[in-house]
Amino acid sequence: MAGAVPYTGFRPCWFMVKLSSCNRVSLIFEENCKMKKETLLFFMLLGGLSFANAQPRFVNGTYENGFHIAQVDKTHIRGYFESYTGMDETTGQPLFSCVFMLEGTFDGGDKYTIKTYYPFDADTIRGKLMVADTNMIHIWLDEDPGGCWNVQSFASGWQTFMLDKKTPVINYSYIKSDKAYFHQSPDPKTVRKGYILKSQFVQVERIQNNFAYCRYEGEKVTKGWIKLGDLGR
Repeated sequence: MAGAVPYTGFRPCWFMVKLSSCNRVSLIFEENCKMKKETLLFFMLLGGLSFANAQPRFVNGTYENGFHIAQVDKTHIRGYFESYTGMDETTGQPLFSCVFMLEGTFDGGDKYTIKTYYPFDADTIRGKLMVADTNMIHIWLDEDPGGCWNVQSFASGWQTFMLDKKTPVINYSYIKSDKAYFHQSPDPKTVRKGYILKSQFVQVERIQNNFAYCRYEGEKVTKGWIKLGDLGR
């Protein structure tokens, strides 16, 4: 938008706020304008704050069909997908699984560029996450992670997930140690008998004294403090 800005003691100046495709704000002003630098900076900061607040937001927590996602900060998201189908009558275990970690970076508009991977596997698959509204997310991947085509395809088109439950999660991670023991408090002396095995996903709710307060959803839900050194990236 453009408008005239009269400035007492000098001839009128004009300015234009221009929104680029990457949501950056630039202030175009007349070359010989006498506007004070402080006034110019004010308009630039005001515009930047306004467009920064327009970033799409969604509710952190558990979405349907085993999808978990959280906004780690203003530009990054993290989560995981874990779903199973079929049943082996002999072992009582699922026949097929679709499991992967997800990380993403805000790239403007309502989308995030994402990558998925399995813990300790160097291979990644790229894709997009689109925020429809605070309770609805769409995901598309360049290809399906191993085994996912038997459970849920992410490469055949946008997959929609609705919020199932809001949780106090601030991040998601996985266990990188062979065993990660729970603690009663963020203190090494309060170690408990319960532990989680390598590669399992956890929901991080808060961090204190090099410990993370985690929620683990296995056969039952377990909560407690885990050393940050036991968690993956």
